[in-house]
Amino acid sequence: MVTVKKSKLLINVNAVPNGVTKISKELDANDLDLGHLEFCSPIKVDLELTKNANNVRVTGTVDFCLKLICVNCLEEFERQFSEKVYQEYIRVAAKKIPFVEQLEEVDFIREYYSQDFFDLSPLIHDIIILAIPLAPWCRVDCKGIE
Repeated sequence: MVTVKKSKLLINVNAVPNGVTKISKELDANDLDLGHLEFCSPIKVDLELTKNANNVRVTGTVDFCLKLICVNCLEEFERQFSEKVYQEYIRVAAKKIPFVEQLEEVDFIREYYSQDFFDLSPLIHDIIILAIPLAPWCRVDCKGIE
């Protein structure tokens, strides 16, 4: 039997009133399929959904703390992150989702949906993954292994 995990960031567009709606959530790594990362505290998501008809603009911040390993001295350290969120969700008919051969700048902030809901979990997941440095240093003046 397959179990389906319900997203804590699933947005029912019909339940969101026109105008601004604020959402605040605390998530853990498993909510976003980030169990391989070690968080120091819950992930805090503070968002504003601005709805105009069936289009929704999502803005806000994702705050989290990660335990990382310094690439220079190999010591574990904690780092706080505060990342901005900006995404537009555009409602289209299921068979009319646009296909483009060449992406334009606006295509990186737009997501198309065709049902009555969309999930913000992939967006938050990607924001966290892209914020993590490839080669984290514990301090700018780290002297390395002594």
